[in-house]
Amino acid sequence: MILNSFKIAFSALSFIGFFASPIQAASAEDMHNIEVGTNSFRVPLVPIPAAKIKIAYLNLKDNNELIEALATEIATYINANKAKIDIIITPEANTIALAYAVSKITGIPYIVLTKKQRPDMGPEAISIPVKSITTAGNQTLWISESNIQKIKGKKILILDDVVSTGGTINAAKALVEKAGGVLALNPLVCFYEGNKRDDVTAVSQTVLPVIPLS
Repeated sequence: MILNSFKIAFSALSFIGFFASPIQAASAEDMHNIEVGTNSFRVPLVPIPAAKIKIAYLNLKDNNELIEALATEIATYINANKAKIDIIITPEANTIALAYAVSKITGIPYIVLTKKQRPDMGPEAISIPVKSITTAGNQTLWISESNIQKIKGKKILILDDVVSTGGTINAAKALVEKAGGVLALNPLVCFYEGNKRDDVTAVSQTVLPVIPLS
């Protein structure tokens, strides 16, 4: 099983907050159906009070069945475009387990863009500000000095869970370009949120809803 080692490696990941702003638990009937390949999943719709919207919550930290289904679809896309991809880049934290699973299938290494500067990142680490609808306030994406050297001149595929406003994706693109990476393909996401986009590719045909709060 592809995810056997993944389950151990990521069992220590705590639920540190795909959402930085407070959320409320979804009721049993407040669910949304998503399609991944031939698989169907039910995910909760949760309110984001700070943004005055309700969106689908994707648990990609320890929902192994969803991770495996998505990893299979993503790997199919990557294998069809392998000549254009040297390294996968993903922002923390919701897609780390997914990037790991995809890397295990495809053999393509992945690098995580962190949201905080760490002591081991080196003095030449670089960052880009980002604002997402699922986080409160402004955030920053960082890439370490050693990872800059790894992606310089390499063909990069950016992988994220969803795209809505494009804030995280655009920041990741800017950071990759600033570090000297080459974006040969559109960023890849699991789902569009709100609307489809021409500048981002999604592996699922499901478009996640963005519902205004009354």
